[in-house]
Amino acid sequence: MRVLLTFTYGVSLNDWNDRGIITREISLYKKLNENNKNKFHFLTFGTNNDY
Repeated sequence: MRVLLTFTYGVSLNDWNDRGIITREISLYKKLNENNKNKFHFLTFGTNNDY
Protein backbone atom coordinates (compact mmCIF):
# COMPACT_ATOMS: atom_id res chain seq x y z
CA MET A 1 0.00 0.00 0.00
CA ARG A 2 1.19 3.52 -0.75
CA VAL A 3 0.25 6.32 1.61
CA LEU A 4 0.66 10.04 0.97
CA LEU A 5 0.88 12.14 4.12
CA THR A 6 0.03 15.76 3.43
CA PHE A 7 1.36 18.28 5.92
CA THR A 8 -0.51 21.38 7.01
CA TYR A 9 0.31 24.43 4.88
CA GLY A 10 3.63 25.91 5.97
CA VAL A 11 4.80 22.86 7.96
CA SER A 12 7.98 21.00 7.07
CA LEU A 13 10.08 18.16 8.47
CA ASN A 14 12.45 20.83 9.81
CA ASP A 15 9.52 22.24 11.78
CA TRP A 16 8.91 18.81 13.30
CA ASN A 17 12.60 18.58 14.15
CA ASP A 18 12.70 22.08 15.66
CA ARG A 19 9.67 21.23 17.84
CA GLY A 20 11.30 18.00 19.00
CA ILE A 21 8.50 15.76 17.69
CA ILE A 22 10.08 14.24 14.57
CA THR A 23 11.15 10.99 16.28
CA ARG A 24 7.70 10.45 17.77
CA GLU A 25 5.90 11.24 14.52
CA ILE A 26 8.16 9.12 12.28
CA SER A 27 8.06 6.16 14.70
CA LEU A 28 4.35 5.69 13.99
CA TYR A 29 5.02 5.14 10.28
CA LYS A 30 7.99 2.87 11.00
CA LYS A 31 5.71 0.74 13.18
CA LEU A 32 3.05 0.61 10.45
CA ASN A 33 5.72 -0.50 7.99
CA GLU A 34 7.13 -3.43 9.96
CA ASN A 35 6.09 -5.81 7.18
CA ASN A 36 7.88 -3.63 4.58
CA LYS A 37 4.85 -3.72 2.32
CA ASN A 38 3.88 -0.08 2.76
CA LYS A 39 5.41 3.03 1.25
CA PHE A 40 4.93 6.35 2.96
CA HIS A 41 5.45 9.61 1.12
CA PHE A 42 5.52 12.95 2.91
CA LEU A 43 4.20 16.00 1.06
CA THR A 44 5.58 18.93 3.04
CA PHE A 45 6.09 22.62 2.60
CA GLY A 46 9.81 22.44 3.23
CA THR A 47 12.69 23.31 0.96
CA ASN A 48 15.58 21.33 -0.48
CA ASN A 49 17.30 21.85 2.88
CA ASP A 50 14.71 19.65 4.60
CA TYR A 51 15.46 16.04 5.48
